[in-house]
Amino acid sequence: MPGIDEPLEVGVTLSESGAEKLLYGAKLYRKLKYIERVFNVKFSLPNEISSKEVQSVERVFRGITEGAFSMRYAEATFRFSPQDINLSEPPYSSPGHFDAIISEEIGLFDQSLRVGPVTVYIDRAHLANPRVMDEVRKGSNEPVLVRFEILDNQMRFRFEDYVKQSREALVEPLERFKQELALEDPEELVDLVSEPLAKDVSSSEAAQIAVGWTFYTRLTDRFCPQDPEIDRSTGHWRVPIWLVYANGEGGSVGDLLIHKKSGVILSHTPMEEIRSRAMALADTILHAG
Repeated sequence: MPGIDEPLEVGVTLSESGAEKLLYGAKLYRKLKYIERVFNVKFSLPNEISSKEVQSVERVFRGITEGAFSMRYAEATFRFSPQDINLSEPPYSSPGHFDAIISEEIGLFDQSLRVGPVTVYIDRAHLANPRVMDEVRKGSNEPVLVRFEILDNQMRFRFEDYVKQSREALVEPLERFKQELALEDPEELVDLVSEPLAKDVSSSEAAQIAVGWTFYTRLTDRFCPQDPEIDRSTGHWRVPIWLVYANGEGGSVGDLLIHKKSGVILSHTPMEEIRSRAMALADTILHAG
């Protein structure tokens, strides 16, 4: 498992629009206040906080209050030493699992937080800039920036020093912090500190996750996710999977159910059933008329 810097760039969707903007700010600043307490630091904040900085706030906060967790990312870029790259194995040779130990310090605004070793896991990593591997093949010793598409939008983190602690040891300081906030803030604002900063999965993100699923399950490009719809019985995204021919003919062969908050695929039509339906549909289309 290579040791690398923390992710340099991350695609993340955040909630800070419309009437929710004030509540979003309340969540963000209360998380920052808690992080300041844990690490005994004081942040100097810029006038505008970038999405990358917000993503770092959420990652640190969840690390010190949960230990292990997942967050949604469409892609991530890492800096590697060429000797840590094996071109004959996934995720360099094909989509697959990736893990690495990232820096024990996370830079946040004007502070460097010693969080201890952090392990990152991506189960569905796809090399997005394969031409950078040319430098590795040439025997270069210079570090390279490798960008991965995350086909299921799921990246897992383990803050190793915090995973070792009991759940009570992680939660108790946060509960004391919330009790102190409650002396000045109404309950609904106090509870915001535990609310996630990322917004719910959008229709377009659900479609993206479904496209990634067809890729890593090795379905051909004739299998096309259709527009996601909210499933009335579960409240999550249901994405129909169609078999579609170039002439526009096609039909449904299955679907996915995607969790509206986490983006995790909860269920899907069994692959054997999808392929069986596709063969029957293809036979009908090809022999029509």
